[in-house]
Order: sequence, then C-alpha cells, then structure tokens
Amino acid sequence: MTPPQWLCGARAPDRMLINRQQVLLIEPVKTDSQIAKLIAEQNAAH
Repeated sequence: MTPPQWLCGARAPDRMLINRQQVLLIEPVKTDSQIAKLIAEQNAAH
C-alpha cells in the first residue's frame, strides 16, 4: 500500500501546524512499519 502524497512529502513542507481541538486520535507506530521507515528517512534528511 502506497502512502498518500502528503505523507511522502510531495510538496516537502518544512512544518505542520495542528490545532489541538482537531486531533481525534494519537496512535503509536511500530518501529518496523512503513510509516516508521518514512519518518526515519525524513528525520535523517534534516
């Protein structure tokens, strides 16, 4: 399954602002998941 473009940095924003009232769920990420790998790649690039 391919993550959506906004998740892959298609526009490469340097930050994201989230309104606390709009957060519905915070879910842990497994270290071996695809999203964890993408986050690690993004963090390594900075």
